[in-house]
Amino acid sequence: MAIKIVTDSTVGLEREYIKANDVTVVPLKIIFPDEEYTEGFPGEFDSFYDKMAATKAFPKTSQPSPDQFKKIFKKITDEGDEVICITLCANLSGTYNSARLASEKYSDKVSVIDSTTACQAVALLVYEMRDMILAGKNRAEIVAHIEKIKHNTSILLVPETLEYFKRGGRIGTVSAVVGSLLNLKPILQYKHSKLTNIKKCFGLKKAIMDIVSMIPKNIKSLAVACSTTTSTFYDFFKEKVTSAVSGIVDKAKIFFGQLTPVVCAHTGPGTLGLGFIEQD
Repeated sequence: MAIKIVTDSTVGLEREYIKANDVTVVPLKIIFPDEEYTEGFPGEFDSFYDKMAATKAFPKTSQPSPDQFKKIFKKITDEGDEVICITLCANLSGTYNSARLASEKYSDKVSVIDSTTACQAVALLVYEMRDMILAGKNRAEIVAHIEKIKHNTSILLVPETLEYFKRGGRIGTVSAVVGSLLNLKPILQYKHSKLTNIKKCFGLKKAIMDIVSMIPKNIKSLAVACSTTTSTFYDFFKEKVTSAVSGIVDKAKIFFGQLTPVVCAHTGPGTLGLGFIEQD
């Protein structure tokens, strides 16, 4: 009997990784007025970001249904295996609740975890789970460990523009206009199921330097991400983070990735992210 991992597409796992490690990804959807996208995998988002740049329409997002999770849980358990499912924070999406409802019939073989965070920070928890599976840990041991370390896990985000926060009603029009005129970049933290604006910086490079300075000295692993990986700022970001953690964390525990369309439908294109897990 094996343990299989199930997660959602906002985690941003590479297609190659899920194939190599037998991870199942349940997709969310992005909805424009004239078209609907099923979220894919990093490296496949160009058409979405092109459309996002070309249209003034504000995209909406849609969570998976309980039935989508139920079919996956049934297939895996019918094959005699167990499931650990981890999703983005329940406060951000109904994805966790869909998975939880779907698991009720399979509670003896399926565990569902609310990550209490988002994006690449959840990916780090998936990597941790996979390492434990390979080490021969059982489902109860893995779940207990993830439930513990998720409280040491967070992600920092820097949006390139405040427009999407204005459109989503998170800030007012005046604040967005003033912020844009002053080139203000907020640093947002998602941790313990709560989004907090922890600092405002003048310019993206200053925000990057400030984020790098916030990296804890006791990190276990970290992930660097951007919606557009060809961005000059992304290369600058990677360079600064890599330099800052040299000698602190093993190179094998530094991951680079791409923020997904569902995430950037709310934060805007060009958003930078830094997820990490701290040691106890």
